[in-house]
Amino acid sequence: MNECVISIGSNSNDKNVRVRECITWLCQVMTDSLYSESYTTTALNGKDGDYVNAVVSGCVECGYDELVALMKCYEKDNGRTHESKSSGVIPIDVDVVIWNGEIKRIADYNQSYFQIGWNQINGNDKGSTFKS
Repeated sequence: MNECVISIGSNSNDKNVRVRECITWLCQVMTDSLYSESYTTTALNGKDGDYVNAVVSGCVECGYDELVALMKCYEKDNGRTHESKSSGVIPIDVDVVIWNGEIKRIADYNQSYFQIGWNQINGNDKGSTFKS
């Protein structure tokens, strides 16, 4: 089994629903999953709409590349296109930030949109931690 920590974000009009649906999907893909509450962060570029974010951790049997490909298919199936990114509207963004204890996406790891949820899961915040 491989341990992973995944960052989720959306800034579409239905961002709360999209993040909740993604959490549900990831909890079906993973075992021993934990997930943070959803929370709002501002866009890093300062001009796009606010994001709703969450962090999910758990274990998967597949390899890293297979999980990344599965998440990219999920993004595409849920409206993520080059056009949506160009317009500044991100229906869903799902990224593996930590894989088997190794930080794979340091830029994401250092951002508040990841750290808020990561701290909730690790008990470093007074926020709730949920287990599926």
